[in-house]
Amino acid sequence: MVRKICVLLFFVIVSVAWAQTNNQAVNYQTNNCVSCHAKIAQPVSLSNSYFEWHSSAHKESGVACEKCHGGDPTTKDTAKAHVGVQSYTDPNSRVNYRNLPATCSACHQGVVNFFTASRHYQTLQSSGLGPSCTTCHGHMATRVILSPPQTAALCAHCHDTINGALPPRPALPAKAEAVMQAINRADVAVEWCVSLLREAETKRLYIPTDRIHVVAAQGLLKEAKFSWHAFDLEATQKKADEAFSAAMKAKEELEKKVVH
Repeated sequence: MVRKICVLLFFVIVSVAWAQTNNQAVNYQTNNCVSCHAKIAQPVSLSNSYFEWHSSAHKESGVACEKCHGGDPTTKDTAKAHVGVQSYTDPNSRVNYRNLPATCSACHQGVVNFFTASRHYQTLQSSGLGPSCTTCHGHMATRVILSPPQTAALCAHCHDTINGALPPRPALPAKAEAVMQAINRADVAVEWCVSLLREAETKRLYIPTDRIHVVAAQGLLKEAKFSWHAFDLEATQKKADEAFSAAMKAKEELEKKVVH
């Protein structure tokens, strides 16, 4: 009986997963923004925008063109489909660099709240010189700046450039690089813990306390990543280091149970 129930549950889970995947495909199949732009080869810039989206996390999450750009994906009439769509150079466009935080907040309210509290955001709104979402995340978040050297170079573009708009502050890009190193280190440590949790679960070990410790480390890491969007380097490094320490302690405890 137990075996029959397990088999039934397996098929239910597979059926639900298949239905979700199939529904997402159907949604895109009936999305005329997607189906039309997939066929456009010229100009290359327009075609490239589609293929960037096609390989993005947005596509995997079910976020199509109209979510950010506006327009009507239900019609095949070109004029009607583009009602409300404006070039990113238009100050009123939802994807204009000044308006991106408001647009991105529809799905990413947490990190946007931190960003809009920063001096960078205030500078962006007042003079247009500050960074916006795409500065670090690229068009449609296809290229996120995670490498410490890339982070330092990006910060140096404004904060340590000869004859730049701001006074040179070489210590700031160096600090940003160190903070990104701390985040990346914590990220790997947390993932290490998660993999050990999976292994412990496979072996059917009793690990409720360990799971709590890993979740706590994940929470600290999330706080560090949110804080990064406020460009508070000291607070971010502190949270990242706390996440790393918590993850390493959890890893050591899990290894005692999993390995031995």
